[in-house]
Amino acid sequence: MSDEQTRPFPRAPLAALALVGLAVIWSFWPLLRGMADQWERSPDYSHGWIVPLLALALLWSRRVPESGGTLTKVGLSMIVAGLGVAMYGPTLEHEWLGGVAALVGVFGAAAVVVDWSGIRELSPSWLGLGLILAGGVFQVVATKWYMEWFERLALLPMLAGCMLLVGGRKLFLWTLPAVAFLVFMVPLPYTLETALRDPLRQFGTNVSTYLMQTFGLPAYAEGNVIVVDEKRIGVVEACSGLRMLMVFFALSTATAYLLERPWWQRGLILLGAIPVALISNIFRITLTGTLHSFGWDHLADLAFHDLAGWMMMPLGLALLLLEVWFLDQLIIVEEDRPMAAGLSPAAAAAAQAAPAAK
Repeated sequence: MSDEQTRPFPRAPLAALALVGLAVIWSFWPLLRGMADQWERSPDYSHGWIVPLLALALLWSRRVPESGGTLTKVGLSMIVAGLGVAMYGPTLEHEWLGGVAALVGVFGAAAVVVDWSGIRELSPSWLGLGLILAGGVFQVVATKWYMEWFERLALLPMLAGCMLLVGGRKLFLWTLPAVAFLVFMVPLPYTLETALRDPLRQFGTNVSTYLMQTFGLPAYAEGNVIVVDEKRIGVVEACSGLRMLMVFFALSTATAYLLERPWWQRGLILLGAIPVALISNIFRITLTGTLHSFGWDHLADLAFHDLAGWMMMPLGLALLLLEVWFLDQLIIVEEDRPMAAGLSPAAAAAAQAAPAAK
């Protein structure tokens, strides 16, 4: 008989987590719909759809060994189905599909969390209810003062409170990294977004112009417009590099968490998102200008608009992996060998080296 058949089915924690999760999602439904609309229409936040999947990857890395059975398969299928309906449902002009997506996705997430965490019975902590109420108060205050970013962030403590309420301290700590990671799906405040976008846009324009001049192209910048052979290439707001920065900060955070590295290496991997995003965007702009200078306007427009996201993601991932490889080569940890009994350190080293010389 398999382990899956011998383990009791976790009806109580599954039902409890699904119900409290649905209650939280229902209370945040207008905000979630607003975020989904922003992911759909704004290129800077189109990565919002994949953040929950990356959070699932963090949970998968912490799963108990006996997980991964039927409950996991059903849960993952429901999550994928829910995301699919949420992404493509609005195109069908049926508002009720959003509710179906939320219902299916929440039950799928509850199934995955219960199975991967290994909880089989309820162990509630009423501190979770306090955390949920604190998140609700935070949301109400943020709404009153028109602070939309903080209003959306209130979802995170409420989700963490659900875990604490249903599974106690163990489930709360187990899910905390994944819940905290969901901050990357929340669009930035408008003031911060504007403060970042304009300098990034100007930096990308200037460096790309310099590179094209280095390659021998007659390029110069007029504000945020690059002129190459009398062709004007506008570096619009969507090409500022903010999207790259957001995406690679999320990927770098997930990579730093998943890899077994010292804390300082994890910090460098996280900070590496900044140069990776800048290099990727500069490469995109420079490539576009170069193609325009050779008269390949159609290919340049295709690379700049249609293929930009697909092209930059592999490049950024390659740079991220190169950074991890470089950190591995930077410091080589040697294994300690036991000193031969009764010998001085120099004699012991000579004795250990002798077999290798034969």
